[in-house]
Amino acid sequence: MTDTNQFFDKKLIILLILNESNNALSLEQIVKMCSDFESITYFDVCEYIDVLKRTNHIAETIENSTSYYSLTEAGFSTLNELLELVPRYKHTYN
Repeated sequence: MTDTNQFFDKKLIILLILNESNNALSLEQIVKMCSDFESITYFDVCEYIDVLKRTNHIAETIENSTSYYSLTEAGFSTLNELLELVPRYKHTYN
């Protein structure tokens, strides 16, 4: 797998985590959920969040000096389109 594909796949994990959450999540919460994936570090999560914010796939809100992240409509749409390509998730998020 190329570095570009791994980067893409790991951003998809962030979108999936945010989709599965009922609430916006802090960076620390996202990092904790990503800890199950040995190849994703704290710094990776920070980079993925930055890219996803710049591409309008996630939104950031700040409460009591803590940033929280949630999916935007574009992020939700992108996630659904990509999950359609994965047989296990087909029709789960429609």
